[in-house]
Amino acid sequence: RGQHNIGEIRYEWFGDGDVAFEAFRAGEISSNREGNLTKWKTAYNFPAVQSGEVRLSEIPHQRPSGIEGMVMNTRRAPFDDWRVRDALIHAFNFEFINNALNSGEEPRITSYFSNSVLAMSDGPAEGKVRTVLAPCAQALNPKGRLVVIQSTGHDPGMEIIRRMWPSDEPFATPRALLMAELDRQLNTDGEYHYEHHDDGEALFTYHLHAMPSEVSNRLSMSTSMAAWNAAVYVAQVDDVRTSEAMTTSDYMQITNDVVVKHGGLWFQDESFVVVRNG
Repeated sequence: RGQHNIGEIRYEWFGDGDVAFEAFRAGEISSNREGNLTKWKTAYNFPAVQSGEVRLSEIPHQRPSGIEGMVMNTRRAPFDDWRVRDALIHAFNFEFINNALNSGEEPRITSYFSNSVLAMSDGPAEGKVRTVLAPCAQALNPKGRLVVIQSTGHDPGMEIIRRMWPSDEPFATPRALLMAELDRQLNTDGEYHYEHHDDGEALFTYHLHAMPSEVSNRLSMSTSMAAWNAAVYVAQVDDVRTSEAMTTSDYMQITNDVVVKHGGLWFQDESFVVVRNG
């Protein structure tokens, strides 16, 4: 099918990465996969590159990057408090270490699953807080409470959206980012505090209910449409894209597959409460 149309593939193993790189520079091996970002930026200017005999390519993919470091158990104190986690993030001098080891080129990961559809994105918390949450919080009376609820996107509903529009990431501002940004914009004098910091209190789900007989190998049309409408509504997909998606049968097949796979459809939300001190 047009792949591997060559007579022989030979693998040569080197016990030292520098030796392997020199063999590549000398033309002894045909390809080299570079994993060091600093070396990629500084060491690939040898004559074969300049003449075009060696071509440099950066090939995007969606494989999770993984992590190197210590993982906090966010279900246990003190790491169940987002403010402790935020403080540790600021205490770790990533910029200095990145400059020292990687010439400042290595991007900072934002998730355990960075570079994949499972990753948490660092979304536009500043604008959302400034235009929506901050005015509501400022309108509170002393001891007033503002309950904030939003979707997390970690549910079958979002699976439907990602399969229809793989690049969509509508839930890019988890509550930790919102509370941190609220603190930055409003809470310089400790006028506000927050409730429901840990997942045990903050996360909850709501389900689309259907008769058991309707969630089988094939959904009824009404159940499929209800699931589809709920998914695009929660993800805030605009009417134009929704209408375009519904011109083919893909949307119905994807919705059916996801609901049958999970035995139903549900959405996960998260909440926190802003309290004005008084």
